[in-house]
Amino acid sequence: MPIPSVAQYRLTYIQQIQPYLAEPILAVGFISTAGYASGLVGHAVLGKAIKAPTVWARSAFRVTAEERGRMSQHLHVDFANGERLDVDVNFSKGEWATFNDPMLALLTQPRTPV
Repeated sequence: MPIPSVAQYRLTYIQQIQPYLAEPILAVGFISTAGYASGLVGHAVLGKAIKAPTVWARSAFRVTAEERGRMSQHLHVDFANGERLDVDVNFSKGEWATFNDPMLALLTQPRTPV
């Protein structure tokens, strides 16, 4: 089975997640906990990358990003209740190199209170 193009994958991802959200999806990207990315790639090729998402109100968290590395960038998600979640944004080569850029731009801009 051929790997979908960037545009095809983005559309599939949005179509699978949008039913869970009341607002339109503005950006998608690859975020994972350590070691999880290899499993995502295998599931994505089979069209099984999406399970029910966890949805957080944008006003409830702030994201800070460490310097971008060759293959990933560490993000720190700080919630209003004091909890912190550390995740990685994963990068690839070729046409996939900028797949996460729109999502990173949205996540790292200052949050707007609701």
